[in-house]
Amino acid sequence: MKITALAMTTFREEVRRRIFLFLLLFAGVMIATSWIFSFFTSSEELKVVKDMGLTSILLAGTVLSMVMGIRMLPGEMDKRTIYTILCKPVTRGQYLVGKFLGGAITLAANTLIMGAVFMIVVAIKSKQLGEPIDFRLLQQVFLAYLQFCVLLAMTLMFSTFLTPIMNGAVALFVLIVGNLSDTLIDIIKMSKSALVEVGLRVLYNLIPNWQNFSIQEALVRGEDPVPLSFVMKIALYGILYTVMLVLIATQVFRNREV
Repeated sequence: MKITALAMTTFREEVRRRIFLFLLLFAGVMIATSWIFSFFTSSEELKVVKDMGLTSILLAGTVLSMVMGIRMLPGEMDKRTIYTILCKPVTRGQYLVGKFLGGAITLAANTLIMGAVFMIVVAIKSKQLGEPIDFRLLQQVFLAYLQFCVLLAMTLMFSTFLTPIMNGAVALFVLIVGNLSDTLIDIIKMSKSALVEVGLRVLYNLIPNWQNFSIQEALVRGEDPVPLSFVMKIALYGILYTVMLVLIATQVFRNREV
């Protein structure tokens, strides 16, 4: 009950913030007007609508998850509300898990709304072109949400021992490197230094492979259906990674002086 109360309080706080409404509006406008920017044939136009819609969801969700994770804990400390909460019979672990779940619920609401707008736009465009609605696109929306949760857990973990500026810099580095995992493997193979190779392999194994969460290209191009087993495998990867980050965060937070 304590965790649930903290989660719902956090959700209400985050929804009231301007960043949530701004990003939601930005993504909605980008999705709803995506066909305006296409100057291709009918089949190519639908691909542009799908690509821009999914990209808008990814960008808005990424920014929101990082901003929430970076600001959530320091913001509570600055307002000193954290001291009031921890004076009650609430453990630090319960507090941090509650904050994370509140952020995850916020991301779920954000993703659901953007996903609904996106699918409406795709349905309208598909009907105009006489093509069936590709509901497989929802698989990418689902994987994007899991990526947002991993980012939220990661930045929340960093906030337990880093300043907001350092947190943002490290999170951005992890985001960039994680999106270049395939390139990192190529560099490892070409490396002639054992020390560099070991360092890069450690980096590769520690940093989440964000490319795993993206099946956007296959869906937009209309290639062979992505196996549901693959989607579930990546979902399990994202959930386990998120749980691991939250557990590390709670352990560090228990040992931190507040």
